[in-house]
Amino acid sequence: MVPVVAVLEAAAVVLLIVTFTTDVAVWPAAIVLAIAALVVLVFRRIVVTVDRSDLVVRYASPVSFRHRIARRDIETAEVVDVRPVKWGGWGYRGSRLLFGRAALVIRGGPGLRVVTKKGKAFTVTVDEPEGAVAALGF
Repeated sequence: MVPVVAVLEAAAVVLLIVTFTTDVAVWPAAIVLAIAALVVLVFRRIVVTVDRSDLVVRYASPVSFRHRIARRDIETAEVVDVRPVKWGGWGYRGSRLLFGRAALVIRGGPGLRVVTKKGKAFTVTVDEPEGAVAALGF
């Protein structure tokens, strides 16, 4: 399977070559594809870490987004089946602050759902969420 990033980058290069070798100006499309490749590259993978004090969710990229929940604030943790359609698509969805629930959805499938003692829920798609639930002590 060819990675999405490689396909987007290749398409952007082809469009740039067409722009510079013909009279057809397709450079705006090349820029859009290059930006799309960058977005996919940045947000394609996340890392979930459980340490002594926190549950930390971060992008595995140069972007410094981190979502931190103190272990002492977690009421429950469970394995859930995450469906992008339920959350309105892929990416960061919702707001724990405004709506009391949020999700970081990068694919459908198994995920980790934690609920804080204040009733705010956070869901994230991860491989082997059972390990995170066990590490959190639930």
